[in-house]
Amino acid sequence: MSANEVDTTTPDCDNPGNLPQKTSAPGILDQSFSGSGLFTNTDAGKQMLDDARTGTARNYQVVVPGYGTMEGPYAIFDMELSAEMEGDLEFSATFRQTGALTFTAE
Repeated sequence: MSANEVDTTTPDCDNPGNLPQKTSAPGILDQSFSGSGLFTNTDAGKQMLDDARTGTARNYQVVVPGYGTMEGPYAIFDMELSAEMEGDLEFSATFRQTGALTFTAE
């Protein structure tokens, strides 16, 4: 989660020779996330693969234990599957929001 910095520094009009003091304000909010885990051959797992393959945005929930839940439209911008010869299939994915999110505190 981040709020990009916007420079709000203005020169001192009363004393133009003074050095300006840098000031900032929060800008564009970004609530993207990355995750990884064991891939399961369930409807939810298959839907996630389909969303990554087709570039489809869908409502997802991001649950942060002890903090709360962010919910809304996300698109999967990067998804990787990996496995050993006899091991489990694992995934890693990056989700970026495509619209407004709601937050519910825990």
